[in-house]
Amino acid sequence: MQAFGRLALLPAILAALLAALLPLAALAHEQRTVAGKYQFVVGWTKEPAIVNQLNGVDLKVTTVDTKQPVTGLDQTLKVQVAFGGGQPQEFALHPVFGQDGSYTADLIPTRAGDYVFTFSGKVQDADVNEKFESGPGRFNSVDDAIAYQVPPGSALDAQTQQRLADAQAAAQGARQTATYGLALGALGIVVGAIGVVLGLLRPKV
Repeated sequence: MQAFGRLALLPAILAALLAALLPLAALAHEQRTVAGKYQFVVGWTKEPAIVNQLNGVDLKVTTVDTKQPVTGLDQTLKVQVAFGGGQPQEFALHPVFGQDGSYTADLIPTRAGDYVFTFSGKVQDADVNEKFESGPGRFNSVDDAIAYQVPPGSALDAQTQQRLADAQAAAQGARQTATYGLALGALGIVVGAIGVVLGLLRPKV
């Protein structure tokens, strides 16, 4: 009975874990302790981040021990933004209205892929030079706008149109391969059935 009771609690435990994890998954930000006493939460202000759409660096800073927001960092902290390993551009941070400890730097990402945010300066009395890079388990990479266009392909440049054509050709090839596979599978079933019938009709010795 005790084992049955523990099993009965399993769905409730799983539901609680899922409820706890869903906000983190939706946030798609990276959390990290910086200088031993500050919690940085870093990502994009708008998610998903899409090429050529206004977005920004999203930074939230609290103390590790008291969980209190750290204010005034727009005066002491800068952020550099780089696409992959390219040349970084520096942006000033400004506070988010009504959200103590939250800061942003407005920008428009112009390429799909991974970006690097580097925060440098001071957080209260601590020197900071911290790099955050988008990717799996961190914060979201920037997506190509084609994935969100309706209808797809409207007002696209030549390069994007070529990517769409390549993707469509690859999908068509995959469909043809699947069709051939289904045909071969059906043929195998027919051959197997014939073999079974012949075996049944074979005279017993």
